Amino acid sequence: TVCGDAQVLPFWSKMINDRNILRQTILTIREVGLDKPFPLKFTRGRAKSQKMIKEEFFAGDYQRDAIWPHIGMMYIDVVRKLYPDLAIFYLNQYRNVINEHSNFLEVFDCGGKPFKNIWFYSDESMIWAANYLYLKLKLLPD
Repeated sequence: TVCGDAQVLPFWSKMINDRNILRQTILTIREVGLDKPFPLKFTRGRAKSQKMIKEEFFAGDYQRDAIWPHIGMMYIDVVRKLYPDLAIFYLNQYRNVINEHSNFLEVFDCGGKPFKNIWFYSDESMIWAANYLYLKLKLLPD
């Protein structure tokens, strides 16, 4: 299973600095679709071989193929080191999402809609927006 956070955090935290490994990691993320409809999904989806905790019944795909913007911002930050144009593309996707919802939301479903089910819903006004603003300064200077 390819997990978005496990692919991104070693590079974002600078624990791994190898550009060839980073290039392959970005390719893998793109090949399995963790960056669609915008980055970054936790995983591709639910595998029958994976059994999670009982609470998963209530949380649904909250930690499966949901899109986590805070990890998305880390991914964009890593991508900009090798592919600045792709990073700008991703950041513009987020600009559109933020404008659509007039907010920086916590988590989205696999289709790009705010995550919700009968027990959970996406929080709003996340402080993670600071990472979006940081990337905007780095990638889209005035």
